[in-house]
Parts: sequence; C-alpha cells; structure tokens
Amino acid sequence: MYVETTPVKATARGGIGTAPEQGHHVDVAATGLEGILVGDSRPHEAVVFPSEGVELRRESRRPSVYAELFQRHAANPMLTALDWPYAAHTVFNAGACQMGKETVLLVRVEDRRGHSHLTLARSYDGLSNWHVDPKPSFAPDPSNHPEEAWGLEDPRVTWVEDREEWIIAYTAYSHNGPLVSLARTKDFVNFTRLGPVTPPQDKDAAIFPRRFGGRYAMIHRPVSPGSSQGNRIKIGNLAREDNVMENTLAVVS
Repeated sequence: MYVETTPVKATARGGIGTAPEQGHHVDVAATGLEGILVGDSRPHEAVVFPSEGVELRRESRRPSVYAELFQRHAANPMLTALDWPYAAHTVFNAGACQMGKETVLLVRVEDRRGHSHLTLARSYDGLSNWHVDPKPSFAPDPSNHPEEAWGLEDPRVTWVEDREEWIIAYTAYSHNGPLVSLARTKDFVNFTRLGPVTPPQDKDAAIFPRRFGGRYAMIHRPVSPGSSQGNRIKIGNLAREDNVMENTLAVVS
C-alpha cells in the first residue's frame, strides 16, 4: 500500500515547519518512524525528528473551506482563581448569558477539596472590570439533595421564552456518579432547584429555549463507565404534557 507523505522539519524551538513541495494530507500526529512509514511506503525526503516526547504533526497546506465561527480573545484567560474574592483552587466551565447590559457568567469554582460550586461574575463589556460575588452564589445542599454531596459542576444557562426565566442545567456529583439536575432563576440571586432529570452517569446538559410539539427538550451526554455507548450526545424529552412536569424527571412545575 502506498500513502503519500509530506516531509516536515523541526524548527529550532522544537516547533514544526512544513516543506513547500507536496500536496494535500490529513492531520496526523506522529511520534516516531511509525508515523510516516506505512507498509513499503517511505517519505520522498528525509525527516528530521524533534527530541523525544515532542509531538510531530503534519498539516495540510490546503486553505480551510470552513468559516471560522469563533476566535479566542487575545486577553484570555478573562478570569482565574487569583481574581476570586475568596480561596479557590480553580475557576472554569462557566455558563454565559447576556442579562440587560451585563455579560453574566455563572462560573464553576473548585475549592481546595476538589468540590465545586457556582459563583456569579458580571461585566458590562464582557472583557474587563468583572464583579465577582463575595461568596458562592449557588452552593451544594447535600443535606436536602444528596446527589450534590461532591458538588455542582458545569452549568449551562438558557432563557426559556414561555416561562420568562433562566433554566440552569448543571451536573450534580456524588458517590453515585454525575447526573443532570436543573434549577431556575430570574435574577441570578435567588435560585430554585427543580431536581434531577437523569439517573447517574450523565452530564453536560443544556435545555432548549423553546418547546418542540409542546414538549421541552434537553441535550445531554451519558457517560457510563466502561461502556462503549458512553460519550454520545442525546436529546431527551422532559415534559409529558403541556405545563406538566414529572417530579423527578422534568424541568419545571
């Protein structure tokens, strides 16, 4: 079998430069000779490998035919644990929305035990002058919600039009594993829990902003340990009838 390869060279800084001769190739990561030798094929030119442990990558020189939808801001990261008004190990995975003239982030904050809670940060331009709540805005309540014993994680925030309120899908974590829970708020000051909507080993959910055929829907990711069926994105219905939600399986009452 013959596979055409593109010769690449390591730069002085350990980066990779591509020689100017060859044609189109798929992105391939290579860390040794097995990355460029396939059967009896060999590259047209010798390859200079970087030092051990440095990844070698061949990239297509064909211009991208896809529009770039997002660009990372040059000032990233916008917020770190150093910006927090109280002790935190790290801050990440925020749910973001626009509320009035403010950009609002509901930030996952991991404490020094490794347990997470959610704290609000606000900015008028979404880039600077962030105002962070002085204490957790939405903290775990394991006494009343044992599924939150190990914390709250990864919020996704959706304005649900027919309810005129924000629905927050978040991961509740305990010894049973992660599951998807929901809460609602109108102001990000007062939160009302709606409870779990999936069994454990599920996470990364978001509610759609409107109904489909009279029913609410949610996108989520089951992550059963050791299962080949894990890490698939699924869409599930949450309401059985108009304005009726099951106590432990639905979005709102």
